[in-house]
Amino acid sequence: MLSKNLKTISKLLIFLVLFAGNSFSDPARNFYSQQAMERFAQLPQNARTLGMSGSSIQTSADSSSILGNPAGLGRMNLFEFSLSGGQEDRKGEEIFEGGRFEEFENKLQGYLAMPIGPESALGTKWGTLALGLSRYQGSTSDSINSSPDGHLRSIAYGVAPLENFSLGYSLTFVEDQLHSNLADFHSTNRFMHLVGAQLVANENLVFGATVGWLIGQTDFEEFSVMSDGLSKARQQRVSIGAEYSIENTIVTASMNFDRYKSKGNVDPVSPLIIVGNREEGETLDGRIGLEQRALSWLSLRIGYRYTNVLEYEFKRTDLEELSGKYDYSAYSGGIGFHYVKGDPKDRIDYFRVDYGGEYRDLTNGDYTQMLTLVIPFDI
Repeated sequence: MLSKNLKTISKLLIFLVLFAGNSFSDPARNFYSQQAMERFAQLPQNARTLGMSGSSIQTSADSSSILGNPAGLGRMNLFEFSLSGGQEDRKGEEIFEGGRFEEFENKLQGYLAMPIGPESALGTKWGTLALGLSRYQGSTSDSINSSPDGHLRSIAYGVAPLENFSLGYSLTFVEDQLHSNLADFHSTNRFMHLVGAQLVANENLVFGATVGWLIGQTDFEEFSVMSDGLSKARQQRVSIGAEYSIENTIVTASMNFDRYKSKGNVDPVSPLIIVGNREEGETLDGRIGLEQRALSWLSLRIGYRYTNVLEYEFKRTDLEELSGKYDYSAYSGGIGFHYVKGDPKDRIDYFRVDYGGEYRDLTNGDYTQMLTLVIPFDI
């Protein structure tokens, strides 16, 4: 069975490589639109999810559900603590001077899920409460030394009102900053809401869906002219996903749609100040992933993501060349090491270490990598 499943994985990977597109054509447009979308609410992933290209977010039932699909919390019956750290690298090109540069970002996140009440048919009687904290900080070797910096603080609750159906809600406070030699953008009063549902159709099949929306604002200060401004940020998100498992193999798939809009009251004087003012866009992506429990202590994972930036528009005449549409592919892989002492079904004396990495053919080699420690426990 293992040999057969590995052959299936290999065939899938070959197909995805042949299917892939390429977005190297405009590194300036690609970088600045990605940097702009990051200023909204790009919710982080753990290493397992990243190794499957994010395809398992909608159907997972663990502590990371707080920022994926909070309905997954309603299916938990053990406490769980997880800690993740990672790095992200993006490459770009100056809009006017044409010089190449790189943005490097460190990431750290921790989650704690706490089931309440006695165990039920699905999860626990009173559901699960979860808390999360994510932190990121980076630097960019562009001409204005822009550097992203921020954190997310989250609280979520999930419960299963039926024996095969769970609901959840999460609230995330988003504090994002983009510093540079020319200006400072600082988000204020910005909150991301997520409402999710999961349906366990049978022992092999799970469906999940979320609806999310972000509301908030960003303060803007341009140093050279002592100018202050304010922009209102809005984001809407709709996601669906499914998971099919049989024996030691799990296949996941999902689709996500995001709409972004920022409306500012003051345009920057310097054309080198790109993001955070008047802009809007839409993205649509499809993801597929596979996890194989190769051994009792080892899991292997692969994934593929296709993202179509349907449109991203900077509403300034000096930035027209950065507006437009494009698509790209992302390939991921990961590995999980399991430690189990005693009966694996008890999941008490157990922990897992995951590694996941993603490569994007976006601007000649962007990548993200994460390492996660997961510890379930009982009280």
